[in-house]
Amino acid sequence: MEARRSPSRPMAPDHRKTQAEVLERQRPIRRAIVAGIIVATLALLGLLTLLVLSYTPLFTITGIDAEATDHMSADDIVKLALVPDGATLLNLDEGDITSNLKRNPWVGSVSYVREFPDHLRITVHETSVQAIVVMGTGNIAWTLGEGGVWIEPYPITVGDKQSINDVALARAQELGVLLLTDAPPSVSPIAGHAATDDVIGAVQSYQENFSSELKSQIVSYSITSLDSISCTLSSGVQVSLGA
Repeated sequence: MEARRSPSRPMAPDHRKTQAEVLERQRPIRRAIVAGIIVATLALLGLLTLLVLSYTPLFTITGIDAEATDHMSADDIVKLALVPDGATLLNLDEGDITSNLKRNPWVGSVSYVREFPDHLRITVHETSVQAIVVMGTGNIAWTLGEGGVWIEPYPITVGDKQSINDVALARAQELGVLLLTDAPPSVSPIAGHAATDDVIGAVQSYQENFSSELKSQIVSYSITSLDSISCTLSSGVQVSLGA
């Protein structure tokens, strides 16, 4: 007689092998966590070091250099910046310095270069002139800069048998900017302040919405009132834009 075979038992899973596989899969995660902790620790140490150094006299600013612009000397820039005594290259408040400099309406943007251990270099980028605006009364003109901000009065000398508009047009074409004439008495420019007059805003709106082809032909605007704005093209044609 044949001996009965006991039914085969399923092999028990090798828990050691399974656990090893899990550990192997988790190894990159653990490495990433450790690396993250190291990076965060180094960043924190760097921040603390920077904070401590910013309040020490180690990098106190002892010299300030500036580059002259078309309308500002290097000395004027340094004086206007008003860098506080005892300021360091690490705790310098660029926002405050820029605000000080922007009291001059020619200042557009400002950049800073720290030359360790103790020198600061300031570079002023002047705002660009967008238009010359001639007042409707008197021989008075102003420059209007980027963002519709008044810059300063523009000197125009009118000779015999010349009109201020003709002279201003020649200057505007030399500078490659627009000419706005016949500004009403309500337009009262203040250096460094935005032009808030409706007629100025209307011209800005036209310029933003006209096609590039049309804008390239416009040489001047007459802004007597909001309802009677007109522009003159390079061909000499005058186009009414008001209501």
